[in-house]
Amino acid sequence: MTDPVLNIKNLNKSYGALRVTDDVSCDLYAGEIHTLIGPNGAGKSTLIGQIAGWIKPDSGAIYLGKTKIDKMSVSKRSRLGLGRSFQVSSLAMELSVRRNVMLAVQARQGSSFKFWKAVETDQSLIDEADKILKQLNIDEFQDVIAAELSHGKRRELEVACAMALLPKVLLLDEPMAGLDPASTKSLVEFLLKLKEDIPILLIEHDMDAVFKLSDRISVLVYGKIIFSGTPDEIKDSKAVKTAYLGED
Repeated sequence: MTDPVLNIKNLNKSYGALRVTDDVSCDLYAGEIHTLIGPNGAGKSTLIGQIAGWIKPDSGAIYLGKTKIDKMSVSKRSRLGLGRSFQVSSLAMELSVRRNVMLAVQARQGSSFKFWKAVETDQSLIDEADKILKQLNIDEFQDVIAAELSHGKRRELEVACAMALLPKVLLLDEPMAGLDPASTKSLVEFLLKLKEDIPILLIEHDMDAVFKLSDRISVLVYGKIIFSGTPDEIKDSKAVKTAYLGED
């Protein structure tokens, strides 16, 4: 088996007497979606925060490929290929879809946003943004202002902006939140295609989407992973049914 593209080893995080990450180990391989599920307060967001870099773990290690990243800054992790899209959108809502992606490309290049007016017609930025939009099949929306997009299309635009950073891995935090059934179905199809190019570590509460999307699922309860397996194994696990899926 090939090495994982993301590998979390024995991660721990406590706030006083409360252990919110309890010796967590999980990994992500090329071409897959590995989903973290668990009840509210299970520690999913704290775990993702440690992977992304804005929460410092007490102990343990995080590897992106063979590079140890758990002591690196958020920006350095991003430059190494850790892409992320979270519940709180950072889109420039007054700008078009294309220009949002151009801004993300510009950020990857390390250019200053104060010179945006001088580069908004930069053909290299336009070409790269258009390539990403076409790859994700949302190029027909390139001239639409972000504020005018449906909630589902905004989610796809957030992923496009993350992809502009040329990630090796994507962290997605509840991308289905607030979506109607049609938008959820569209985003599920979108992510299934995307994983072929970029593996995804996903947090999601929509269990129908979880079972359609996931190659593997890990169940987090009180900061500890109690079970990992395929969707079928998760469905058949008595421990998971009792702790999370609400069955006796």
